[in-house]
Amino acid sequence: MKKLLCTVLVLMLTVLALSANGSQESAAGGQATIEFYQQKVEAIGIIDELITRFMAENPTITVKQTNLPNNETRNVLLMRIASNDVPDLLSAYPNAPEFREFVKEGYLYDLSGQQFLSNVNPAVLAPIKQNGKDYSLPISLNTIGVHYNEAIFEELGLEIPETYEEFITLCETIQAAGTAPLAFSDKDSWTAGIFANCSVGKEMGKAEADAFFAALADGTASAEDNDTMREIAEMVVELRDKFGSGNTAAYGYNDAINDFATGKAAMYINGIWAIPSIVQANPDLQFKMFPIPATAGKETTTIYGIDFAVSMAADIEEEEAGLAFMNFLATRENAQYFSDIDNSPSVIRGVEVKSDKITSLVALLNAGKAFEWNHFKWADGMEGRFNDTVQELAIERDVDAFLQRLDEIFAE
Repeated sequence: MKKLLCTVLVLMLTVLALSANGSQESAAGGQATIEFYQQKVEAIGIIDELITRFMAENPTITVKQTNLPNNETRNVLLMRIASNDVPDLLSAYPNAPEFREFVKEGYLYDLSGQQFLSNVNPAVLAPIKQNGKDYSLPISLNTIGVHYNEAIFEELGLEIPETYEEFITLCETIQAAGTAPLAFSDKDSWTAGIFANCSVGKEMGKAEADAFFAALADGTASAEDNDTMREIAEMVVELRDKFGSGNTAAYGYNDAINDFATGKAAMYINGIWAIPSIVQANPDLQFKMFPIPATAGKETTTIYGIDFAVSMAADIEEEEAGLAFMNFLATRENAQYFSDIDNSPSVIRGVEVKSDKITSLVALLNAGKAFEWNHFKWADGMEGRFNDTVQELAIERDVDAFLQRLDEIFAE
């Protein structure tokens, strides 16, 4: 209880500090000042540069980026919104259940009819409308796969695996050569859950996966009785038992990035959002990505979601300034810059993915061999609980306990 109270107090003080800082900025200089609460830690430098460019073109507008450490950003945002202190602009995840709640409660600005939305691929806009209205400007998509060290693959004469079974053989070859095949970051539950979330949709098929989780929630199915779910749990355990670098339970996201970037591990399963961090850790590293392969006899697909989108507070004081910045972000030139540095597929018309690091993943996206993250159809908060449960599996290696826990959390 003391720990909980301390955490709440820290968050409240942080909220007060952020709010006070924003007020001081607005009062200074007599010009429009807007806060951009930016949740994508890998994009901090990209947004700093875009803000600099925007302010050079719009000298009467000041944009202040707010960003906190990964494990604080979401919690502080939720507390600010609950306190009716919605940031002027915020990076948002319009597929997520909590975003729908933000809209329902009237916290976000209705962007419907804004000209800059015509720059966005309509196939991306359609699924995220709320009651036929637009509440976010999507910029890029995310997907996940296996980051791999090209030098190690070339030295060992390795080829990209086409099935999960070939992937295991690949790991065994790397292990035998004296290098850890995989870096893991199980200290952070959000990274621990990525492989399982993707594998369920890949191995079951998205429609069957959605039906499975819905049946778990209404009590008409059990994870303990599902052979595919058990197989995926066994994969999670096998990869860590045999092929992990270091103590996977003690390694966080940055630790795993470092192991991969320095060549201590040959591969790292994570999203394309990790590319800027890997490059920062080792600018000379030659690496690419390949999709997590499906088991033999099944088609390899990949998972995706909107990775970077911007929304605006319904009660923003500097409305025109906020819209001007969103319009700036939605131009092809600036979206191309974002894509080039972030190495992400853009949803802005005319932007090309220039990075060869994600060629194989983009090919799957373009071919329609992709599906949305499973948790987009879950209740608010379930993604975190699922990730926590996978994290427990990764650390404790108890498949039966994991399956029982899945039944419990979805039933709750």
